[in-house]
Amino acid sequence: MRDGQPETEIVTNPFDPALEHAIGKMLPDAGSWTPVGGRSFLALGTSGDRDLRVRRWPNGTSPERVRFVHHLQTVLNSAEPLLCARPISENAISESWLVVDGVLIDVQEWLPGKSLVGRATSHADDGHAVHRPIPLTPEQHIAVIQLVAASHQRSALLAAERHAPHAPIPQVMKAIGQAWGAARVSLRPKAPITPPIQRWLKLGEQVLPAAEEVVKSIELAAGNIVIAHLNLWPGHLIIDRTDDIRLIDYSLAVATTPLLDIAQLVTRFPGWTGENAEQVLGHYADVRSLSPDERRALPAFAALDLVIEAARLLRLGYTGALPTSSRGAVAARAGAQDMLNSLEAVLPAVVRGTNPVPFVKRQKLAKIKSAAGTGVINNPNAPKTRKRRPKK
Repeated sequence: MRDGQPETEIVTNPFDPALEHAIGKMLPDAGSWTPVGGRSFLALGTSGDRDLRVRRWPNGTSPERVRFVHHLQTVLNSAEPLLCARPISENAISESWLVVDGVLIDVQEWLPGKSLVGRATSHADDGHAVHRPIPLTPEQHIAVIQLVAASHQRSALLAAERHAPHAPIPQVMKAIGQAWGAARVSLRPKAPITPPIQRWLKLGEQVLPAAEEVVKSIELAAGNIVIAHLNLWPGHLIIDRTDDIRLIDYSLAVATTPLLDIAQLVTRFPGWTGENAEQVLGHYADVRSLSPDERRALPAFAALDLVIEAARLLRLGYTGALPTSSRGAVAARAGAQDMLNSLEAVLPAVVRGTNPVPFVKRQKLAKIKSAAGTGVINNPNAPKTRKRRPKK
């Protein structure tokens, strides 16, 4: 198994000629190259004494995006332990990326290891993963939470730089609204005969207005901006022989609130419960602090992520985007069910966030609860009663 792709699950795609052209130009002395797991857009090979991987980026990717991702990876690997794949050094070849026939190809050092979840991640016919929630062991999940927090810690200065791509909260909310609208258009025709889609529509219509109200009502710490990964899935985790876990695929990374990643650490791994959310917040706070408002906003950001990602899985599982009986479609339907369960579980927390209990009242309630435990209740808000005088 290499790069997390099981050798038994081979996708027979032809080797991308753009990769061959880029390899010949950037690494003319390289040895033989082979597609990784049969995927035509990703190849593994050797140049000198180094293992390298060459990747074709999605159509429309700009050179600026690739430069930023390589710079980010350099920053994340500026100290031990290494957090992700290491970009090739500047003097290794003249350029670490190349445009071939309008598409962008880049080369990086190979990140050794295997997928943390193995065959649990299915793949579509084009070789791309069908990402869905997969629970890890408690120890692995803690390691991933602290890995993401360390990534945020190291990237905080980079997030403040002008050239870094930024995603302000209003921009994020606008993108989610557009994605929600597009998903309803594509899924609504299937809703009458597909109960999971009916459930998604109902939950989305309930939770999105409340989540938007919560996000607008709080003050996220202006200085607490990090480079968020934004694509945290179990299938993007590599574990090496020493049990160190590293992240792959920073292609969506932008400067924004850390809550987007923190929400994914709950919704895309164990799934949403109040206990899971508190555990993620606690282990994250061991590395980086969060404000009370940021903590309060977590359910809202989790709900936003669940609505959009559940829609993606519903499309893959129910609309014919994948063959109905294929392993990828079956995985998509199971993943959609998991995300809908989490969405239903987080809804009450989001609604409570629209009418939070004031701090002073919370203090009073805490005193009442504490007194109840001792059998003595002194409620300052209780109506006062007069003692009746005994009749003569």
